[in-house]
Amino acid sequence: MKFDCAHELLYAALFVFLFCFRADARASDGRVDVSFSAEHSSVTLHEPDYILLSIRNGLSEQIEFDLGLNKKICCEFSIIGPDGKEIRIPRLKQEGFGLSGKHSLASIGTYTQRLLLNEWYQFLSPGTYTVKASLDVTFRTASGLRVRSNFSGSMTQHILPRDEDQLRRICVDLTSEALGAPSLQRRKDAAFALGYVLDPVGVPFLGQLLADGRVVQAYGAVGLSRIGNDEAIGILISNLNVKDPELLSMIVLELRQVEGRTRDQWLRDRI
Repeated sequence: MKFDCAHELLYAALFVFLFCFRADARASDGRVDVSFSAEHSSVTLHEPDYILLSIRNGLSEQIEFDLGLNKKICCEFSIIGPDGKEIRIPRLKQEGFGLSGKHSLASIGTYTQRLLLNEWYQFLSPGTYTVKASLDVTFRTASGLRVRSNFSGSMTQHILPRDEDQLRRICVDLTSEALGAPSLQRRKDAAFALGYVLDPVGVPFLGQLLADGRVVQAYGAVGLSRIGNDEAIGILISNLNVKDPELLSMIVLELRQVEGRTRDQWLRDRI
């Protein structure tokens, strides 16, 4: 009797193991599709460059996943330049405050997100590049089954020569959106993108953000610091009389960062 009970328990345990294994395999058979694509196959040098992330849940039940802080910590990129050399870009750090990356996606639903590639990598010269993208994330169904992770793909990105008129048009549009969009998130997204136009053309527009942007003023300060030329530093210095203590602290911090990284002694003395 004990022998039969032991066998029954063993068979029951084996059945549960095989059921869970097969259920997990069914949930991991590729019916959650992840893809990356370039929003535009070609952009001009220093222009905001967007990558589109798409997650499609083809399973029969809801899935849950976490992309990390600001919905992008789990994304990784590497760049193969025109010379054939590959540059592996470190993952963004998960620190500070920001948006939660936790999501629930209904069956047969699709999640999409724009990622500003400039945040990971700034193209320094024209040419044809290969962008490799991967998403290190675990999906779980509502019933707790684990779905495969570590999705990857690649795309070709053509970086055209610098076009000052094109950059100015982009800066005009982003500034207008950052100062006047109906939703706060749209204003922040536009200001964030403008802060990555690392070109002298962007300086007066970033200065306008710093002067008139209210909730997006900080993006103007950070963008001016990234450009770090004489005109940008002059605008930061001229705003040292702001009454907002938090904004003042940020401007001082950005000036110190420029001072620490520049090799221009005249600029360092000015700061």
